[in-house]
Amino acid sequence: MKVLKIIWDDIQRGENIDLYITVIVAIGLAIANVLNFASEELIAPITLAVLGLLAISNLINRHHFGIQLNELKGISTPLLKNRSELPSLYDCGQSASEIVIIGMTLIGVINPYLDFFEQKMRDGCKLRFLLLDPESPATEIFGKISKIPIKSDIRQALRILEHLMKMEQETKGKCEVRLSDVFLSYGLAAFDPDKEIGFLNLETYTYKTAVGERPFIELKRNRNREWFKFYQSQYEQLWLDSNIWEPMQS
Repeated sequence: MKVLKIIWDDIQRGENIDLYITVIVAIGLAIANVLNFASEELIAPITLAVLGLLAISNLINRHHFGIQLNELKGISTPLLKNRSELPSLYDCGQSASEIVIIGMTLIGVINPYLDFFEQKMRDGCKLRFLLLDPESPATEIFGKISKIPIKSDIRQALRILEHLMKMEQETKGKCEVRLSDVFLSYGLAAFDPDKEIGFLNLETYTYKTAVGERPFIELKRNRNREWFKFYQSQYEQLWLDSNIWEPMQS
C-alpha cells in the first residue's frame, strides 16, 4: 500500500509519469510474449521505444540534478580568509565596468592603486567611492579602535578622488563620491555587482589591529547569492543615506 501511495502522489504531482508508462508497457509486453499474443516483429520496435523512454527519463533526471547542484552551490557558505590572500585590484577589476569601494578612509586603496583607477576612468568604468565624513563625530569613535590618523587620511583620499572626478571631463568614465555621517562596521570592494559574475570582498573592522591583520570574505553573486544580496542592499542603502561630495566642499 505504501508503494501505491508513493506512485499515486507522483502522478498527482505530475512526476515520473514517463517511468510509470514505461513500466506498464514493459509488463504488458512481457505478458503478451508469454501468452504468445504478440509477434516478435511487434515486440522489437516497442522494446526500442521503451529503451528510448528510459534514456530520455535519465537525461531529464540528470538535468534536474544539475539544477539542484547549482542551487546548492548558490548557498555555499563563505569562509574567512587571511588578508594575504586578498587579490589585488588589478586582478579583481581588470574587466569590470562598475566598481564600488566603501571604507573609513580608503587611502590604503586609492593611493597605491591610483594608476589603476585612472585607467578605469579612461576605459569608461563607473567608480563609486564612499568614505567617512572627516567632520563626523564617528571619526572620534573609529580613532579609538584603530591605529590610523583617520581625519588626515580621509582628507588626503579626497584630494586624490578630486583628481579622478576631474578626469570625467576628458574620459568616458564616471567617478562618484559620497561621505557617510555614521560609523562603518565594514569595508568592501564590489566588482560588477549587478551582473551574474559580480563579486565583492568584504572586511570587518576589528579592535586595535593593523590593516594587514583583518580577515576578509569573498562573496560571489552566483554562489553566495543570499549574503551577496544582503551586503549589496546594505551598501546601497548606506549610499542613499550619505552625502554627495563635490571638490569645492573640501
